[in-house]
Amino acid sequence: MAIDGAPVTHVVFDLGGVLISHVRTWREAHERTMVPWDDHFDSLEFLEATRPSVMDHMAGRLTPVEWYATMEQLTGGRLTAEHCRLVLEAWLNEDYPGVTEVIDDIHAAGRVTATLSNTNPVHWEQALVVSEALRRIQHPHASHLLRAVKPDREIFEVFERTTGWERSGLIFFDDLEENVLAARDAGWRAELIDHAGNPAEQLREILGRYGVFEG
Repeated sequence: MAIDGAPVTHVVFDLGGVLISHVRTWREAHERTMVPWDDHFDSLEFLEATRPSVMDHMAGRLTPVEWYATMEQLTGGRLTAEHCRLVLEAWLNEDYPGVTEVIDDIHAAGRVTATLSNTNPVHWEQALVVSEALRRIQHPHASHLLRAVKPDREIFEVFERTTGWERSGLIFFDDLEENVLAARDAGWRAELIDHAGNPAEQLREILGRYGVFEG
């Protein structure tokens, strides 16, 4: 059984906040390191000044080394390149409980899985090590590999061209509303996951409503 159009044949996940737990702020990651704290890192000025470089890093337009150097320059030396590396490497936690079982059940029902994550080479390599969920995904895709980032419409179009999949059969899960809305604007079915709740339970409930486990 399907709702909202054609049956779901392909389930596409964001990583952080959907399959993998991670810190949500620079301060949280910073507290895991020995890097000296500066209240400037909590400011709107810091976020606005560094966001373009963060997006360029996730889009593969900056290598990690280039991004560290850019951040050092943007913060006027408050952060060194080495500081940035240490904080970036402190970002990820582990899979949310139960998400690997959800993925296994999707596969058992004959559906296909993929990821579409805003990430960077450092976090991607870390995730491949710490996340059993990511290792079980059949078609892993990420922003730095596709050279585009959410919520830009381009990333959804690049994903479709790369996979050759029809958007009518897709359902996408993300923990950020702007990305869910962007996916819907691109013609995808998309659902919001609350990272502070139980992502596995939410995924199972929504996928059940779409008839994904019915085989």
